Amino acid sequence: MDIQNSELVKLNKNERKKVLDIYVVLNDFYNLSIELKNCDYSSVKIRNFLYLNSIYNSLYKKGQKIKDVKAKAVQLNLNVLSNEFDNLDGKCSV
Repeated sequence: MDIQNSELVKLNKNERKKVLDIYVVLNDFYNLSIELKNCDYSSVKIRNFLYLNSIYNSLYKKGQKIKDVKAKAVQLNLNVLSNEFDNLDGKCSV
């Protein structure tokens, strides 16, 4: 298991900063992102999908065929989306 920098590389200057909660590579094959959220906001699924997409983009090299990429990206979303577990101040950090 190799712990990675949790900030994903920006592909252009207009791209938003993306910071994963936990990012590890297992056996030089599985790129695992673990996302932890304790509040409900409508864009969490889209945001997590964009993070996963960025990881996949980083696995492809210029001129490489998609079928030749052997590494896999996996995302585990641990989202507690219930008012019962909301932050005490009622705010969610994005």
